[in-house]
Amino acid sequence: MARSQKNLMALGWHLLLPVLLAVFSSIDATDAAAVDPPLPPGRVLLDSAPESFRLTGDAAGQAQAKIISASGPGFDRAWQIAVRKQPLAEYQIQMAARMDEKLHAGDSVLLTVWARSSASSGPEGQGCVGLVVEQSADPYDKVFSRRFTIGSDWQRLDVAAKITPNFSRTPMQAVLRLGYFPQTVEIGGVELREFDPSVPLAKLPQTPMTYRGREAGAAWRQEAEQRINSLRKSMLTVRVTDSAGNPVSEADVHVHMLRQAFTFGCVYNDGRFPAGGGDSPDDLAYQEHFTEMFNTGVDEAGMKWPGWEDPAKQQAALRALAWMRDHGIAVRGHNLVWPGWKRLPADLRAMASDPAGLEQRIDDHIRDEVSALAGKVTEWDVINEPYLNNDLMHVLGNKAMANWFKIARQADPDARLYLNETNVPTSPPADHRYDALYDEVRTLQSEGAPIGGIGMQSHFGDNLTTPVDLLAIYDRFAALGIPIRITELDIDTSDEQLQADYFRDFLIASYSDPEINGIMLWGFWEAQHWLPDAALFRKDWSIKPNGQVWKDLVLGKWRTNVDGKSGGDGVFSTRAFLGDYELTISAGGKSQTATVSLPAEGRTVDIPLK
Repeated sequence: MARSQKNLMALGWHLLLPVLLAVFSSIDATDAAAVDPPLPPGRVLLDSAPESFRLTGDAAGQAQAKIISASGPGFDRAWQIAVRKQPLAEYQIQMAARMDEKLHAGDSVLLTVWARSSASSGPEGQGCVGLVVEQSADPYDKVFSRRFTIGSDWQRLDVAAKITPNFSRTPMQAVLRLGYFPQTVEIGGVELREFDPSVPLAKLPQTPMTYRGREAGAAWRQEAEQRINSLRKSMLTVRVTDSAGNPVSEADVHVHMLRQAFTFGCVYNDGRFPAGGGDSPDDLAYQEHFTEMFNTGVDEAGMKWPGWEDPAKQQAALRALAWMRDHGIAVRGHNLVWPGWKRLPADLRAMASDPAGLEQRIDDHIRDEVSALAGKVTEWDVINEPYLNNDLMHVLGNKAMANWFKIARQADPDARLYLNETNVPTSPPADHRYDALYDEVRTLQSEGAPIGGIGMQSHFGDNLTTPVDLLAIYDRFAALGIPIRITELDIDTSDEQLQADYFRDFLIASYSDPEINGIMLWGFWEAQHWLPDAALFRKDWSIKPNGQVWKDLVLGKWRTNVDGKSGGDGVFSTRAFLGDYELTISAGGKSQTATVSLPAEGRTVDIPLK
């Protein structure tokens, strides 16, 4: 999409958004409270006393919080929190309230919050608050995490969720996240209740989530479909002749796609393949679905540095890699250097006082692993998540990153090399991490690093970046001259229709953008997914609506399989998606089959019938 077209689209939303917000986001708090049905019996875990909460987080010093008088629906005091400077992550500025009582699996919780924004540097001047119920200590496992946009009027936010893990022995906390951007937010009337399993989740109030551009017939989607037809297709022409070179008319021509040129892939778990287990009914179903759904895989753990140095895990990774290659599935490597101490082999932290030794340890690892897998993987995430994981750079300096790319290139001249980053494109468009990522890539390029692409992880939950904003975010990186790979896509929500609609629109928007060269999911089966709600298939292998979206688009609409006949000049032409094809031509009792690749510039194939 041309930059001017995107700007016009953004301007259209700028004019339309106030109307949509008035219709969908603003509510009359008094009327809403009056018509809400009474809640089922339950127990109050946190009442509306503001003193239950305190300002916390690594960047709490960048905010000020105080209790003020407020004329809210059912409360007369509220917290006013002024975020002066945006932290690195939204959870670094938050209000938290620890609970004395534990949560029990099978019960439901309901968090109710009244909130409004009096000042904000966020999109369209709207504020933002995240509602979370989680463990109060590492690993901070969550009952739910939800993010909402708020305006200047009091809005009631309700989040209800089933408690699936058993937190009965775990201290828990309710959290109000605020570190999205500089803003002033007022929050009052906070209550957390628990209900036993006899209360259906449907009986509890729930503030619905949605996103701009979801509606049928949205202009952005129509324009994206046109770009897909232009960008992802070219002309395939088949000329059929007889043994003397004369055109053969009325020949039957069957065009069958074998593999798309665009990467549509997924992470895989080593233990689901032969010799690592791999022979249970679920393992066999896992393998079958993988080969049907994806043309590229990425190892979930075995190629990460700690896994690679564990002999058993390395062997499992190699077995799974061989299985993928045997089944015609390309594999990308993930990852060589995840530069935070907790992501690295344990001995590296002790080398912080020995920069030369630390640097040699890193260099040796990159050479070892990339050389061992040269020609077997198509690309590497050389560096993973440097925005939040940068302990190595504090010791060795940022220039060490360029050297890591150069060593990887020496070890495998053919692999495309990526910098893979988290919280993109899931962060708001104005988030400074986009500038940081752009500057980091530009610096690597200026230092001669052979960086070949940018990985954007794309872990969505409550943070559904609108399709128009996605396109604008991708466009920001066009000047760098290297592609973007969506590397770890998932959409973690229990609202299956919202999930399917956003999955559809994310795929359409991303596939339509010339900066994007592939889309990788971070899991597809509920029983083998780090975020089970995000899976495409349930535990019993029944397909979810988002899984059907993938099949309809990736395995259906975006593949070309056509039949036709040659004309009087012996020519058959069709506009087809880029990729590899099997052509079968028949006439007069003769038949010929050929395998060809269709590139962006198109292709003409001569098929003699003998």
